[in-house]
Amino acid sequence: MGSWSRNFGTACVSTPRRFKIYESTTNCISKGTGRPDLVVDLSGVGFAGSAALGNFVALQRMVRHGGGRFLFCNVDPTVAEVFRASKLESLFEFVADRPSALHAIIEGLATDPAKRKTADNEGTPPV
Repeated sequence: MGSWSRNFGTACVSTPRRFKIYESTTNCISKGTGRPDLVVDLSGVGFAGSAALGNFVALQRMVRHGGGRFLFCNVDPTVAEVFRASKLESLFEFVADRPSALHAIIEGLATDPAKRKTADNEGTPPV
């Protein structure tokens, strides 16, 4: 199974599968123009190891460098706990589902890191 990425103007939506998320997402971002917003849909992902977390941090830096936003949606409680325990949850935004993520990007919600919150869970990954 590979990753799935799709460019929605300035937003890329990616569903990671096995070790391909970094490649497919960087390709998607490089094809876009303007601010590189990224939504990673973690539907069906029940575990995030150190390699995945490292890739997410690298992608977050790339997106932030371009002035974009990085959001996760459909995060399993086990994966949310990995973000929390590794102290990485403050680097990312978490929303309930893909429509919420796209809405957040379109509407420009929570662009200030000091005010970073999700529409449905007050800034912490779902648990």
